[in-house]
Amino acid sequence: MKRDMDFVRDILGKISAAADKPDQGILVEGKSEEDAEIIYYHVELLAQANLLTGRRSSTIGPQRNKWTKLDLTWEGHDFLDSVRDPDVWQKTKARVAATTGVAFSVIVEIAKGELKKKNWVCHESASARPCSYSESTRPSAAAKPSTGSEPRLTTW
Repeated sequence: MKRDMDFVRDILGKISAAADKPDQGILVEGKSEEDAEIIYYHVELLAQANLLTGRRSSTIGPQRNKWTKLDLTWEGHDFLDSVRDPDVWQKTKARVAATTGVAFSVIVEIAKGELKKKNWVCHESASARPCSYSESTRPSAAAKPSTGSEPRLTTW
């Protein structure tokens, strides 16, 4: 079976969006048996790659390798944050399609590069700061008023 990066992105997105730690059942609802097997395979790959965690139980039957309490790891969150934007994901896939046999770590770096291109604006002038963060993507201070109870980093 081949690794499908669209399945990887979709699975991580569904796990991230779930209110509690889901099991594989929510990932395969309404899917054909063939799609369910592909999803099971990809959940296994994601666990091997340390992109998600969960409890694996082996049983006899169609769901012989069932995962419960699925959750993203730090790396899983990082990857999903890099490819969540559909435009970034499409550009990443287009660049990956131009080559054959691309390692996952390379896909991650390409996605991060596309995300940086989208959020950073570089100016042609030879000023001291040729690139700056795009105002269109910078969170507005007015969008979230301070409550005074935000966590603060302290040093000791």
